[in-house]
Amino acid sequence: MKRVLFLLLVLLFGTPSWAAIAALTHTAKAQVGSGVTSTAIDTTGATLLVVAAHSWAQSTSTVSDSKSNTWLPLTAYGQNSTCGWVKIYYAYATSGKVGTGHTFTVTAGAYNGITVSSYSGTSTSVDPYQAASDHGNYSGTNVTTIKPGSVTPAEAGDLIVTAWTGGDSTVTSLTLDLGFTRTDLFHDSNEPDASMAYLVVANTNAVDLTWTMTSGKPAASVAIFKPAGGAAGKKRGLIVD
Repeated sequence: MKRVLFLLLVLLFGTPSWAAIAALTHTAKAQVGSGVTSTAIDTTGATLLVVAAHSWAQSTSTVSDSKSNTWLPLTAYGQNSTCGWVKIYYAYATSGKVGTGHTFTVTAGAYNGITVSSYSGTSTSVDPYQAASDHGNYSGTNVTTIKPGSVTPAEAGDLIVTAWTGGDSTVTSLTLDLGFTRTDLFHDSNEPDASMAYLVVANTNAVDLTWTMTSGKPAASVAIFKPAGGAAGKKRGLIVD
């Protein structure tokens, strides 16, 4: 009976075009100097690329990549001369390319960090960013936790991405709650600590995540991206070089 019902639905509405969002490849790096370029990763199959620019006491940043994507910036969060800065950028299917040997570059003052993650199954025919979901927070004094701000997904299956900068901290541990998966943590004694994490939500409940760390002066941001689905969400993917 269920099979008959499914076939009837397919005949009436066509084969479903949506696919669940999945995390693909990721990388992170930091260094002293005018910019930092990531190690190469294979982004084949990605419909969304997310880069976070991490820096110490520098709000201005730029992002570029080896496949000439168009990068859309969200808000920079931090405070000059007191704590780290973090800013999320993203590129989606209608604006770029993916493939093997893919590198990413951030320029953000003298101390730079970069975290990168790629995803499949996000909206491609329209901008996947959920309007007004960009939030962030920072602390110019030493703390052990930071919340970037509460966000509310518009639908089940939305992707939440959060990025964190440790500022001048020397992190020995870093965790998140609420089931987030951390992609990377880059740490050494000279550059800003940098990390990124994600969660594909099962419902539309508000999400108020917490980063927990050894004492430092961090900044954190968060944003929501929409899944593919329906006529507006037919997956085209990015062009593969």
